[in-house]
Amino acid sequence: MRRVYHNPKVYTYRPAKTREPVEVSPKIIWFLLLGILIVGLVYFFLFSSYFKIKNIYIEGADLFEPQISEIVHQKITQRDNVFLFPNNETQLEISQKYPIFKKIAIYKGIPDALKIVLERREAKLIVKFNANDYLVDSDGVTFKMEKNPENLPQIEINRDTKLGDKIFTQDFVGFVKDLWTKFPKETGLSIKKVLIPETDFVVEIYPEANWKAIFDSTKSVDKQLSNLKLLLPEIQGQKIEYIDLRLEEKIYYK
Repeated sequence: MRRVYHNPKVYTYRPAKTREPVEVSPKIIWFLLLGILIVGLVYFFLFSSYFKIKNIYIEGADLFEPQISEIVHQKITQRDNVFLFPNNETQLEISQKYPIFKKIAIYKGIPDALKIVLERREAKLIVKFNANDYLVDSDGVTFKMEKNPENLPQIEINRDTKLGDKIFTQDFVGFVKDLWTKFPKETGLSIKKVLIPETDFVVEIYPEANWKAIFDSTKSVDKQLSNLKLLLPEIQGQKIEYIDLRLEEKIYYK
């Protein structure tokens, strides 16, 4: 009987490789944990509903409260998070649209409140330009109120102006108020008109007499009125056009 031989299989022993454990640095773990914590805090403070503005308080707006409230709500539709609410942008828009407010403060109450506090300007003068009347505060800024106050100095100007413009300095406003009060007392004449012809340095007073008195707003009201008081007896009964009091040492009249 014939025998059949097969090639024997040869097996090679290969020892299994053992994987070495991967070591993670504690610093990496701390950085990962810190990153997760920061992301969580950012989301909580800036995007969660907990800090979404829900309560709005407005003080000092009076009749303008609906308009101020509308501006605030428009800003909230853009950024409703109490931390992200645009204070400066809101203050600027209110001041531009409603110059009657001298100071605008916005306070944020955590977690969901806004408080808007407004301070109105106090009228010192009434300025007339063409057919428009504007009020002017002590800073020289124009604004309007529901009704013009009574017994304020009224002056006319020959230059264009609009709401919110700063048209006079504080010193000029004080000069005109002082002159308006003292002129009738010192001269015995009532004032029909006050005109600012070109610059703020010149103030023209038109009394009930048919002449005008020209004052320098950078000089003493009392000194100029004193000079006018001395001159009045001399010109009584004369027909003159103006009295120029701008030079304290000399008085010119025509």
